[in-house]
Amino acid sequence: MGLVGDVFNKENLTALKGHIAIGHVLYSTSGKASIDNAQPFVSRSKLGTLAVSHNGSLVNAEPMKEFLEETGSTFTSSSDSEVIIKLIAKNYKKGLDRAITDTIQLIKGSFALCVMTEKTLIGIRDPNGIRPCAWARFRTAGFFPVNPARLMRSAGNLSAI
Repeated sequence: MGLVGDVFNKENLTALKGHIAIGHVLYSTSGKASIDNAQPFVSRSKLGTLAVSHNGSLVNAEPMKEFLEETGSTFTSSSDSEVIIKLIAKNYKKGLDRAITDTIQLIKGSFALCVMTEKTLIGIRDPNGIRPCAWARFRTAGFFPVNPARLMRSAGNLSAI
């Protein structure tokens, strides 16, 4: 945790490996700002690894959390974002598309999500379009979902599409 320029310095960025990634640069609005609430949230299971970054607020996070706890889920944070990844992970055996669709039908509020597996990157926003979500292109690295209001224009390598 820290300032973007300190965390994502040239040395740290050069050390990253892989072809797909997500991150999050906003502080927690649900729960306290702590490493336990830092995003993205990651879930690992026999079906694979799943990561979720979330911007927004769920108005039904508490009842969803109680439902998940009653069916065996445990929580390490106070963030409503952890509720989202637990709901997706719970239904992941149905396939990623179905798990996300089922989750979107259960959660209420305003949100934009980025969901990642080892092979897939998906951007989602709430059905009412309250939270913005757009795709941006990094000159050499393809497309990714962003909040257009927070697009780092100063980087020079980003452009909204």
